[in-house]
Amino acid sequence: MRRRVEPLLAAILREAQRLARLRDLSALMASWRFFHRWLALVMVGTALCHVVLAVRFDSLDFGKLWR
Repeated sequence: MRRRVEPLLAAILREAQRLARLRDLSALMASWRFFHRWLALVMVGTALCHVVLAVRFDSLDFGKLWR
């Protein structure tokens, strides 16, 4: 009976370890998605500000500033 149970127990332990790693990876990915979402929003906001400022100051002649 021991010969039949030991391989099954080893398989159960391997699956438990895989499940623990999967939980850790899922938690890591959840935190990555959280930070990625906010970073993307900050970058989009920065790009919008850049476009607004570029349109606002498009008529400036920077050559005159250096004379």
